[in-house]
Amino acid sequence: MQGYMALIIEEENLNFHLLNNSIGLEPSRIVKKGQKIIGDRVSLKDRWMYKIEFLEDDFSQKVNEFIDTLIERKDIINSVKNTAIVEINFYINSEKGQFGYTLCTEQLSKISSFGININFHILSFGSV
Repeated sequence: MQGYMALIIEEENLNFHLLNNSIGLEPSRIVKKGQKIIGDRVSLKDRWMYKIEFLEDDFSQKVNEFIDTLIERKDIINSVKNTAIVEINFYINSEKGQFGYTLCTEQLSKISSFGININFHILSFGSV
């Protein structure tokens, strides 16, 4: 099992410079409205993403690191979610075909304090 977790912020017209300065994180990826994302698909909104990658062995540690990073910026994230779509996405890949993971109650409590959606994307890339 491997993958990454990401804070995603989407809006019609994001001020990337202001967001970068206020949130204090270097984005992993920025996508501008109208930019090609995959094949012929184009982004319908501006999108800002901060991600932390993980492996099976360090999943829980990396989740804690990610949550702590977001908690330090909770006020800013709460302010941004008034005008933008703000979500946490987990992208999890396993070529073994079967895996499990646990988010402990403390992690869930911290994440839920943001009042934003959490999405889980399970990927196998067709190998299993």
